[in-house]
Amino acid sequence: MSHSQLFHKLANTFRIIRYCQQRNISTSQGLEEISTIQKMMSVRKTKRREFLADMGKFTLIGGAMGISTGYAHRTLAAPSSTDAKIAIIGGGLAGLACAYELQKKRHFCYCL
Repeated sequence: MSHSQLFHKLANTFRIIRYCQQRNISTSQGLEEISTIQKMMSVRKTKRREFLADMGKFTLIGGAMGISTGYAHRTLAAPSSTDAKIAIIGGGLAGLACAYELQKKRHFCYCL
C-alpha cells in the first residue's frame, strides 16, 4: 500500500518528536543533530545497479591482470579440490536448491 507525501511527512514529524523526547533535548537541537546525521549518511549512497557495474569492472580488470601476468589458470579457473566448505546465506528455495546441487557434486555446505 503506497502512502501519500502527507503521511510520510507526518510519520517523519513523529520520529523527530520521539528522537527529541528520548534524548531530553529541544526540537531545534534535535533537528540540528538529525541534519548532521543525515549529512554524514548521504556522503555516498551507492545504488545497487552502480555497485554491480563497479563489481563487473573490478572483475574484468582482475581477470585482465591475471591473464597478462601469466596466471590465467589461477584467475579463470576455480580450484578443483572437493574439501571446500561453503556457506549459503538464505534457506529459501534458491538456497536449498543450491545446497542440493552442491551436495550432489560432493561439496560440504552450510545453509544459514
